[in-house]
Amino acid sequence: MNKILIFILIALCMGTLTSCNIEKAEGGIEKENVQVKNESAIGEKVEGIEKFENINYKINDAKYVEKKVIIRYPQISHLNNDIKEERLNEFIKNEALQVLNVYGGNMDKLSLEIEYKIKWCDMDFLSIVYSGVGYVEGAAHPNNLFYTSNINIGNEKKMRLTDCVIIDNNLVDAFRKYKAENAGANEAPAAALEYILENYSADDLIKCFNNADSSYEVSPFTFSYLTKNYLGISMEVPYVAGGHIEVEIPLQDIVANIKASIAYQVNESPDKEKQVFICKDYKNYRVILKNKGHAKVIYENYPAITIMDPYSYYFSHEQLISWSETMMDPYSFYSSHEYLISWSENSKYLFIKDSIYDVDKDQLISLEDYVVFQWRGNKGIYLAEGDSFTLGYDGAIHSEFAVGKKMKVFEEGLITELMQAPNNRYFILDPLWMLFTDNLYTAQLKYSVQELKQMIGSPAYYQLIQDNIIKPKAHGELQEDYKALIDKIKHLKAYNQLEQKRAEAQENNSPIKTNSDINTFFDVISNAYILWNTRPAYYYKDKVKVEHSAFNESKETGCPLSDPILSTSDKGISGEMDNALEEAKIFEELTSEIRQLEAFQLLNDKITHYKSIAPVKFERIETFINLVKNE
Repeated sequence: MNKILIFILIALCMGTLTSCNIEKAEGGIEKENVQVKNESAIGEKVEGIEKFENINYKINDAKYVEKKVIIRYPQISHLNNDIKEERLNEFIKNEALQVLNVYGGNMDKLSLEIEYKIKWCDMDFLSIVYSGVGYVEGAAHPNNLFYTSNINIGNEKKMRLTDCVIIDNNLVDAFRKYKAENAGANEAPAAALEYILENYSADDLIKCFNNADSSYEVSPFTFSYLTKNYLGISMEVPYVAGGHIEVEIPLQDIVANIKASIAYQVNESPDKEKQVFICKDYKNYRVILKNKGHAKVIYENYPAITIMDPYSYYFSHEQLISWSETMMDPYSFYSSHEYLISWSENSKYLFIKDSIYDVDKDQLISLEDYVVFQWRGNKGIYLAEGDSFTLGYDGAIHSEFAVGKKMKVFEEGLITELMQAPNNRYFILDPLWMLFTDNLYTAQLKYSVQELKQMIGSPAYYQLIQDNIIKPKAHGELQEDYKALIDKIKHLKAYNQLEQKRAEAQENNSPIKTNSDINTFFDVISNAYILWNTRPAYYYKDKVKVEHSAFNESKETGCPLSDPILSTSDKGISGEMDNALEEAKIFEELTSEIRQLEAFQLLNDKITHYKSIAPVKFERIETFINLVKNE
């Protein structure tokens, strides 16, 4: 997936527009054929853009001066990539100077002054418009000039109108209809509007749009730009009509023209007739449904999802997929957008974050008490009346879990209650990406859901981990204790016997696999390091219990009665089975010996202590302890 969402899609999805920090020159000395560059505030250069703190660069005012030519243009600074910054600035400057092509580079008789304004500014895209007046000595009249530069900061390329939208009669109709009905909306001179409508056919406009943003190489000169809610198209008209006209088309009116190749397609309906797209800024999403060619925004202000977002700087989508098969399951939380926006089997309903879109009725059905939702065929099962939580520390260490009092079902437009957690218990999804099965888990909580919301992620939460795990260097202390224990284990007779048995089985290419617990044990032993993470169970008041549900009873489950691969008639299989049983017996003796070691008991006590005072777990070492304790 391309991380850079092209500028029209970004604007289309924005509820509020973001901005960068802008700075202005306070004057500067004009010298012949030099660039003057200064830094200070130039808020007046920016139109209708709200300040956005996460923009990681600034824009400075610069100007090109030669004889009677003055061209002001922006320059980027603080990009944290000097080479990229230099290339972008050179590109922006060259784009600003493109107007000189109109005059063939003859400066002797030319008077020219150009100003710029930033129409769009975010971390991926910069849309600049330039306007001014040029006059050549002896000419009948001056030229009113207007041109633009749209730059993809990510790939350092110029974006033309054809890169972003489909050029067709639908775009032409939006161009003509909007201006015809709103002639004064953009303060366009009446003469310029009349000239365009009378002199340009649909085919003429399509040709102009296809040639737009050609840097004054193709006449009539046409340029495009982006504002908060509009796609701007500027066209050349005669001097008496103003020299140029700017038509701003509402992005909502041209959703169908957005090219799928530059959108982030979430998924396709099971009937293959509908596609779901999202466009994203750093705060919200809009969800777009294309149904048999017709496009419509069906969900506004879709909140940014968890750090498992494939656009997230924490993890790439490829990394997520490689971690677990559940990330490719459409009902898994970790499949990100594929989970948060998913279809019913009959393609009639689309789940979107906290609502269900009814395609036939063209309406959103709100799931007001929703926590986690999963489709099962045409039936939607969801955890309700609770909340989900992310236990994080230091930007990367995290665990997600969810709790809810009820399980509910959505089917054919109706919502019914499936079951309620008994007494003071809550249904638990821990980890959050667990799939709903016939066995649901419940636990009592130490705190109310509201208290947990206030507690988790608060300064006190981070201080708890800092004071009890980080400052005492619990991680390093446990690591040393763990290594010392492993050294003692490797001197045990049973350990060496088991290691030898495993080596013999591998050498003989035995068809009987070693017990999975034994494999895990040796894997943990051979990698004697500790990973610590956050632990939801710290907030449970008692142990998790299993509750039976009935929503999956129609689904086939179970295992074959006999193994189709192995049978007792296979040659040599009986002896290999005996070896596997002997390995299991030795492993039982080994774990019994380990449990008697003082070093093991000390390590177990420390782990228990740390888990009791902070929401943490020590993953590999706890796996080892549970194997030894046969838990």
